[in-house]
Parts: sequence; C-alpha cells; structure tokens
Amino acid sequence: MTIEQRTTGMLLGAFAGDALALGPHWIYDRKEIERKFGRITGYLDPATPYHPGKRAGDYTHLGDQMLVLQRSIQAHGGLLDPEDFLQSWRAFWTDPATQSYMDKATRTVLGSLEDGFGVMEVASSSTEFAGPVRGIPVLVTGLTNAYDEASLITAAKEQTRLTHRSAEALDMSAFLARLASGLAAELDLETALDGALGDSSQFVRDSGRRAESSRVSHVKTGEAVEILGQTCDCDQALPASLFILRRHHDSFEEALIENVMAGGDSAARGIFIGAILGWEHGVEGIPEAWRTGLRQPPIIV
Repeated sequence: MTIEQRTTGMLLGAFAGDALALGPHWIYDRKEIERKFGRITGYLDPATPYHPGKRAGDYTHLGDQMLVLQRSIQAHGGLLDPEDFLQSWRAFWTDPATQSYMDKATRTVLGSLEDGFGVMEVASSSTEFAGPVRGIPVLVTGLTNAYDEASLITAAKEQTRLTHRSAEALDMSAFLARLASGLAAELDLETALDGALGDSSQFVRDSGRRAESSRVSHVKTGEAVEILGQTCDCDQALPASLFILRRHHDSFEEALIENVMAGGDSAARGIFIGAILGWEHGVEGIPEAWRTGLRQPPIIV
C-alpha cells in the first residue's frame, strides 16, 4: 500500500468516524441506541438536540473543527499556521450561519480571544479528547512529509495547545504522534501501540493497562466501553478507544460500528479509531458509502 493510500485513509477515516457518530452522538444508554436505530451501518440524522440543523453525512462539532483545521493547513502549503487556524476557527464559531455545538472549551477560548489574549495564551484547561484528536490533519501532513517522531510530537502538541492546555490532552497528543510514527515505520498495529504506550506518560500507560484489564477482556464491546467510560474526557475516551482498536482492528467498518453502538462521546473516539484504522486498511478499506456520503469531504491532495 502506498503512503498516499494510507494517509488518505487516515484523513477520510477520521472524518467518517465522526460522521457515523452524528446520529446517536451523546446517547449514553446503549439500549436506547438499539431501539432508535437498530444496528447502525451508515450515516444518520442526529437523534439528540445537540446538533440542530445537521443531516446525515454532516459532522459533529468535532468534525467541524477538524475540517477548519484541514482547510487552514491546505491554505498554508501543508503546514500548521497557529494564528491562521485560530482566526479561521474563531470566524467559524462567530459566523451567524454556523450550526455547530459550542462546548465549554470552545466558549473559554473564544472568551479569551475576545479579551485580547495572544494565540498561545487562550487555551482552556479542558481534559477532553477533542483537542488531541482534532489534530489528525496535522499528523497526516507530518506523515506525508516524512517527519521524524520528535517533529511529529511537536506538531501534534502545538495544535492541541491552541485550545487545550491540560497535561492529559497534551500527553494524549504525544501518544497519538508516537503511534502514527510507529505505523509509518511499518510496525504492525499491536507493536506500534505497545511501543507508543511504553514511551508515553504515566497517564497514557495507565489508560493502556485499563484497556487490557481483566474487567473488560471477556465482555462485549459495548459493555467494556461502559465500564471504561463513555464520556469526552481523555481518562475515559482513551482506554475505550484503545480497547476497540485492539479488539476490532481487522475491520475498519466493524470497529466504527461497535464504537457508535457503545454510546456516549462516540465522535471523539470515532475520529481516533477511524484515523488509525484508515491508515491500517487504506482508503479502500473504508466502505464506499461512507466515503461518498460525506456532505463536506476533506480536500485530498
């Protein structure tokens, strides 16, 4: 598989993972998801009040921000320009036509920008998974340009630090960059995961251990995610995502379906899982209907 097939798979996989989650996003009751949708196999209109105006094939607020980032990178020759991204990000959120959920971290950053703080001074203390996983376009750029691991980590953390400055969010960014670097070095997924976890912070290593604990090793995926945690915070979303990656890595489609059926913040998990398995399986491993059904597909160069 060529690097182009893998990086395209990583980018499209991340957006597909978010879009698939739109329908049941933030429904925590797994039985309610089953009652409303049955087994989810495609894009759906949102069933919660958090994403008004959205339609099947649209993104959640996380995918929206990732698209703003990707377009900013495209406009600057494949490089992250922090000031341009924050300007574009701010313009997106302050546009009266924007229909996207504004979370607490976003409100905090917008308030700091309004108060005149500098680009590197506005980040929230949020521990949510959203900040790190939004940076997938940065990783794609780095892998396309053969960044070494240290450079990839620096770029990933810089992106996150614009809006999320917590140690957990920055540690998660570094882990994701290490994992991407291992995959680019042609390590198999299990080996790349083990290596990235071993070189990461105590917080990330603990998340990895929780994902492989005896409490979840013999239960169904949805139950395991419920045990590990369904929320947006890194301390729950990371082990839940790692669990799904390890158990369902053979199939991009199965992994993303199991993720959304597990409930909670399936969008953030879906971006992470979709990106990594998009790299693993390449663009052709993503169901065609998911590739063509995105209402605002990322620009592939």
